Amino acid sequence: MRSRDASSNTDGTAYFTDDYPACPRCGQGRVETQRAKKTGDVFQLCNECDAVWPEGVEPNLAQFGTFDTYLAVRGLPEIGEVETVNAVPR
Repeated sequence: MRSRDASSNTDGTAYFTDDYPACPRCGQGRVETQRAKKTGDVFQLCNECDAVWPEGVEPNLAQFGTFDTYLAVRGLPEIGEVETVNAVPR
């Protein structure tokens, strides 16, 4: 039996990390929808390699940016300024 890695949403509900698609860039991380607390912008982020895709774009190798660039362009100082918004409650 496979074990599942449980985490929690910002509202405290539980979700499992295998509820997310694998990152097409690194193949190791999971792609989660995130929200920038300062701006309210929503985007998709790989939790392993920090590849970023706009909301609504299917994560792919042809269209991705880096999280550092995303933060710099929007004036966000650090990763603590984002929260996961698409976790699937179980």
